[in-house]
Amino acid sequence: MNRMTLAALVAAMTLAGCTGQVEIGALDVKDIVPKFTDYHWPPPVVTNGTGAIQPGHLLLADPTQIPHYVQQMLPRETGEPNIGVTTKGNLFVSTFDDVQRSKDGGKTWEVVHSLQSPLVPTSVDYWNTGDPMLWVDSDTDRIFASHLSDCTFLGWSDDEGASWQENSQACLTPSIDHQKVATAKYGPKTLVAPPVKPYPNVVYICYNKGLSSLVADKVTTGVWCMVSYDGGRTIDQEQQVVPGVDFCPGINGHPHPFPDGTMIVPVGLNWDSRCPRPITVTYSEDNGVTWNPRYMPGKDRMVEIDPEITVTPNGIAYLMYRDQDQVVKLVRSKDKFTTWEGPWRISPADQTLNVFTVMASGDNGRISLAYLGTRTPQAKGTDPSFANQHTEWHLFVSTVFDAEAAEPIFVTQQVTPEEDPVQMGCVWLQGGNGGPHRCRNMYDFIDMVHDEDGRGFVAFTDGCTPRNGCTGDRYTLGQSRDSQGGIAVQVSGPSLFSSVGLLPELEGYEHPRPLGKQNP
Repeated sequence: MNRMTLAALVAAMTLAGCTGQVEIGALDVKDIVPKFTDYHWPPPVVTNGTGAIQPGHLLLADPTQIPHYVQQMLPRETGEPNIGVTTKGNLFVSTFDDVQRSKDGGKTWEVVHSLQSPLVPTSVDYWNTGDPMLWVDSDTDRIFASHLSDCTFLGWSDDEGASWQENSQACLTPSIDHQKVATAKYGPKTLVAPPVKPYPNVVYICYNKGLSSLVADKVTTGVWCMVSYDGGRTIDQEQQVVPGVDFCPGINGHPHPFPDGTMIVPVGLNWDSRCPRPITVTYSEDNGVTWNPRYMPGKDRMVEIDPEITVTPNGIAYLMYRDQDQVVKLVRSKDKFTTWEGPWRISPADQTLNVFTVMASGDNGRISLAYLGTRTPQAKGTDPSFANQHTEWHLFVSTVFDAEAAEPIFVTQQVTPEEDPVQMGCVWLQGGNGGPHRCRNMYDFIDMVHDEDGRGFVAFTDGCTPRNGCTGDRYTLGQSRDSQGGIAVQVSGPSLFSSVGLLPELEGYEHPRPLGKQNP
């Protein structure tokens, strides 16, 4: 029986949540990443909005003032990881079919929820998620987990992952892709609120339709969002938020709430080369009833598959994306992208390609940004899908403490050591099985969040591990094809909240470099 047939038979049945019954199992961290005793990292750099390095900048005078991240491996494989943190400090990461929890800042993990077909464990588990998604509502600490397996499934937990409930509609919407979950307060233009509010916030699930169509139908494809007014139990409406165009349905980045309840969605680019579009966002102030698209003027075009937005407490929004130059940029807006400021280059000028865009913000003007980058020379016009065989990709985090300035300054640290990149060769962004070199092991995005103290965490996929021989002979084509889960933990440095000051140092990690220092 194929998966589609099984899904049809059980569409009315409840998704089986599995708490505390799934063993971590097959992978041992010591087989994934070596001790980092003799590894080296480049020193952090400070750059301006053109990517030019600012040697001797005052921000480099005191090493304790530099955000310092350490790589930590997860005990399961993953692609497209999402990460969230509750007010109690528990971390949650989606790793393919599972949701994992860490109670100690990412040092150890346990599986607390799995996507499983309803008859497990008495029958074979036929369901595998096509898109694992996770969101933690910062107002309620409700943890949402969404999976895609022919249909879209939504589960949630109100007790730090100890138990889970699932949407009673079983199959929310079939034949969609890239679904994202987020929550927001009721918007500033709410006309009629539900008479009973069993959940204080509006739940949004945004996704795309029509990526498999040879000719996109503007009426039915594009980016869509559905909303729930009862915490995910039922879906109240579905709305197209950006129409598709010929061959270009579009892909949505992660929705993000404004403090006033407005929900905004960045619109990315699907893999067709005919699809460069203006930098585009769309927002709703009335809880998903109507949507307002906005387009950035100028020559920049969106080529990132999963652009990212964050909003600071004063309502200033920041959009991070990759443009046709194949490097990451930042723009901001004080009026929900009616007007635009920027763009500024985020990555240092010696980086030749970037991919994946994630952000977290704290106080006004304080944001952190993470992405993958490489310094390996590339042929003119190369994009990540066709990066050359010797391309070394690393995880980078850039922090901005003056994001409202006319010319923001970026403090950038390479998180992964020179001897152990996260990927060698291409990072495939065009769907399917990964193109001629089968390099779709990293899938479409990474994720970032901060905790109540303003400490940053990045969830990413590591494709280059000792387990697949990558760090030993990483120039051999095809060896960087792992999909190992990892997180980067900010173990020291300034908080995203100025009132916290310097974060207390976290100890006990598998491979910390000396805190506050950089190896030569």
